[in-house]
Amino acid sequence: MKDVARLARVGIGVVPRVVNGKANVSISCIAAVNTAIDHLGFRRNDSARVLRTGATESIGLLVQDVSDPVFSLLNKAAEEQVLLRDSVLLPSLLR
Repeated sequence: MKDVARLARVGIGVVPRVVNGKANVSISCIAAVNTAIDHLGFRRNDSARVLRTGATESIGLLVQDVSDPVFSLLNKAAEEQVLLRDSVLLPSLLR
Protein backbone atom coordinates (compact mmCIF):
# COMPACT_ATOMS: atom_id res chain seq x y z
CA MET A 1 0.00 0.00 0.00
CA LYS A 2 2.91 2.32 0.65
CA ASP A 3 4.10 1.93 -2.94
CA VAL A 4 0.60 2.56 -4.28
CA ALA A 5 0.24 5.69 -2.12
CA ARG A 6 3.65 6.97 -3.19
CA LEU A 7 2.97 6.43 -6.90
CA ALA A 8 -0.53 7.92 -6.65
CA ARG A 9 0.81 10.82 -4.56
CA VAL A 10 -1.80 10.35 -1.85
CA GLY A 11 -1.64 9.63 1.86
CA ILE A 12 -1.31 6.01 2.99
CA GLY A 13 -4.80 6.14 4.52
CA VAL A 14 -6.40 6.91 1.17
CA VAL A 15 -5.40 3.60 -0.42
CA PRO A 16 -7.46 1.30 1.85
CA ARG A 17 -10.44 3.66 1.56
CA VAL A 18 -10.29 3.36 -2.23
CA VAL A 19 -9.68 -0.42 -2.18
CA ASN A 20 -12.58 -0.97 0.23
CA GLY A 21 -14.91 1.45 -1.56
CA LYS A 22 -15.29 3.84 1.37
CA ALA A 23 -16.68 7.36 1.09
CA ASN A 24 -14.81 10.64 1.53
CA VAL A 25 -12.35 10.11 -1.32
CA SER A 26 -12.26 12.49 -4.26
CA ILE A 27 -12.72 11.20 -7.78
CA SER A 28 -9.21 12.34 -8.70
CA CYS A 29 -7.72 10.37 -5.77
CA ILE A 30 -9.72 7.28 -6.70
CA ALA A 31 -8.45 7.53 -10.28
CA ALA A 32 -4.83 8.04 -9.15
CA VAL A 33 -4.96 5.10 -6.73
CA ASN A 34 -6.60 2.79 -9.28
CA THR A 35 -3.99 3.74 -11.88
CA ALA A 36 -1.19 3.02 -9.39
CA ILE A 37 -2.82 -0.30 -8.43
CA ASP A 38 -3.00 -1.33 -12.09
CA HIS A 39 0.58 -0.20 -12.77
CA LEU A 40 2.02 -2.02 -9.73
CA GLY A 41 -0.22 -5.08 -9.91
CA PHE A 42 -1.33 -4.52 -6.31
CA ARG A 43 -3.64 -7.13 -4.78
CA ARG A 44 -5.35 -6.87 -1.42
CA ASN A 45 -3.87 -9.22 1.20
CA ASP A 46 -6.95 -11.10 2.42
CA SER A 47 -5.01 -12.84 5.19
CA ALA A 48 -4.05 -9.48 6.68
CA ARG A 49 -7.64 -8.30 6.30
CA VAL A 50 -8.93 -11.31 8.25
CA LEU A 51 -6.49 -10.56 11.07
CA ARG A 52 -7.58 -6.93 11.18
CA THR A 53 -11.36 -7.43 10.90
CA GLY A 54 -11.76 -10.87 12.44
CA ALA A 55 -14.05 -11.88 9.57
CA THR A 56 -13.43 -13.98 6.48
CA GLU A 57 -15.00 -13.82 3.06
CA SER A 58 -15.29 -17.60 2.88
CA ILE A 59 -18.24 -19.96 3.21
CA GLY A 60 -17.99 -23.63 4.15
CA LEU A 61 -20.15 -26.33 2.54
CA LEU A 62 -20.35 -29.81 4.03
CA VAL A 63 -21.71 -32.61 1.83
CA GLN A 64 -22.16 -36.32 2.41
CA ASP A 65 -21.45 -37.66 -1.05
CA VAL A 66 -20.00 -35.63 -3.93
CA SER A 67 -21.05 -38.29 -6.44
CA ASP A 68 -24.75 -37.79 -5.54
CA PRO A 69 -26.37 -35.56 -8.21
CA VAL A 70 -28.29 -33.61 -5.55
CA PHE A 71 -25.10 -32.61 -3.73
CA SER A 72 -23.49 -31.83 -7.08
CA LEU A 73 -26.29 -29.37 -7.92
CA LEU A 74 -26.15 -27.90 -4.42
CA ASN A 75 -22.40 -27.35 -4.71
CA LYS A 76 -22.79 -25.67 -8.12
CA ALA A 77 -25.53 -23.35 -6.85
CA ALA A 78 -23.44 -22.45 -3.79
CA GLU A 79 -20.40 -21.72 -5.98
CA GLU A 80 -22.44 -19.39 -8.19
CA GLN A 81 -23.73 -17.43 -5.19
CA VAL A 82 -20.30 -17.22 -3.57
CA LEU A 83 -18.76 -15.85 -6.78
CA LEU A 84 -21.44 -13.14 -6.94
CA ARG A 85 -20.36 -12.06 -3.44
CA ASP A 86 -16.63 -12.14 -4.27
CA SER A 87 -16.09 -14.83 -1.62
CA VAL A 88 -14.53 -18.29 -1.49
CA LEU A 89 -16.33 -21.62 -1.13
CA LEU A 90 -14.63 -24.25 1.01
CA PRO A 91 -16.29 -27.61 0.26
CA SER A 92 -15.71 -30.57 2.55
CA LEU A 93 -16.99 -34.14 2.89
CA LEU A 94 -18.80 -35.42 5.95
CA ARG A 95 -17.40 -38.73 7.10
